[in-house]
Amino acid sequence: MPVLINPSILGADLLHLSDELRALKEGGADYIHFDVMDGRFVPEISFGELLLREVRAFSDIPTDVHLMVTESERHLDSFIRAGASRITVHVEAAEDLSGILDTLEQAGVLSGISVNPETPVVSVFPYLDRVDSILVMTVHPGFGGQHFMEESLPRIRTLREEIVRKGSRTRIAVDGGINTETALLARKAGADTFVSGTFVFRNGPETVIRKLRELLEDPQVE
Repeated sequence: MPVLINPSILGADLLHLSDELRALKEGGADYIHFDVMDGRFVPEISFGELLLREVRAFSDIPTDVHLMVTESERHLDSFIRAGASRITVHVEAAEDLSGILDTLEQAGVLSGISVNPETPVVSVFPYLDRVDSILVMTVHPGFGGQHFMEESLPRIRTLREEIVRKGSRTRIAVDGGINTETALLARKAGADTFVSGTFVFRNGPETVIRKLRELLEDPQVE
């Protein structure tokens, strides 16, 4: 399964977002990771479907909308209409996770489930055959620039073992403190999709994305 590099525009310079989006295209980003925070599920507030519409109108890079919000069900339709390619919801914030997955499937939108550091990864096992990806948070959600939590690595391994056991094609994404060193650790543990904001944008998406891909797709890494 090929590696996916999904920069989070939470780390972008929003005053020059069009330039940042061009740089993502030049670098070969697979998805734009779109962090939506409501000030309730996480302390911070970020942006919503209006900005997503503008991004989708400007860029043809697919978007992964990461809903760090309470009552995820209420927000699905607006982000579907705004052009989300994938919508990822938190297992901790979804009252009817099965219903959410049904809605996304009916809308033709890929689905993902995110799991916080304190939440056992076994909580997502029942949904592995229904989702495109599991997003393992490797920091506490809601703040950019945090350090990668190495205690996430056995969680990734456990999840990978279950995916292999079930014969599932579900991806494992990691989000939080991702740079060349931590991405390599996560890759060896079983991750195949990498979300990075601060590291990518501070060091130049045009070169960083390519370097990450080359490093992580090295056959000797797996």
